[in-house]
Amino acid sequence: MQTGTDSLVETRMGWTVRFRPGAAPGGPLLVLLHGWTGDENSMWVFVGQVPAAWSVIAPRAPYPSPDGGYSWRERGPGEWTYPEIGSLWAAGTSLLTFLDQLFADTGNRPSEVNLAGFSQGAAMAIALLLKTPERFRRVAALSGFLPVGAATAVPEARLAGREVLVTHGRQDEIVPVAMGRRLASFVEQQGASVRICESDGGHKVSKECMQAFGSFFAT
Repeated sequence: MQTGTDSLVETRMGWTVRFRPGAAPGGPLLVLLHGWTGDENSMWVFVGQVPAAWSVIAPRAPYPSPDGGYSWRERGPGEWTYPEIGSLWAAGTSLLTFLDQLFADTGNRPSEVNLAGFSQGAAMAIALLLKTPERFRRVAALSGFLPVGAATAVPEARLAGREVLVTHGRQDEIVPVAMGRRLASFVEQQGASVRICESDGGHKVSKECMQAFGSFFAT
């Protein structure tokens, strides 16, 4: 696979993003969503698995975390819960507006938009897919979970024609593998085509699941 990792970091419309332009203008775009306490650099390790023809953008989540880094939802010091789907929509809606404005400003609208998120970023990716399935083709949920309330917040069977990759470590001590399995089962019930990669690791993406990630976005 031909790949590239050269990038730039800039602030546009209030968003700090790391960006790699694709070799083919108008080609697919992959949006990388970091986990809790991450930033625009946290997901860049995955860019080597993405075809050079694709553009890649990694936004910094808008809410500073009291534990350092950034978050896709507001959270107070010492407060720990898995995010409810509604708590992610403020950042998600702002991100969609940013992408639309970016496409308009650059005159370069991608042929398709795809998402990949890790942990809390995976929950955000799934929330965006469930809220606006017409905007996305493929979503990779890495060590992630279904946002609280997702099962009752969206209509059923909206994800026909969408593809979802779920990766998870069976020894994950932060997001138990059962939560990843529930996510996979739910989006499949909603009509998505689902691929699963489980490994014996913890809260990270294993070598074999990294390869599955590359295969998922290979075309």
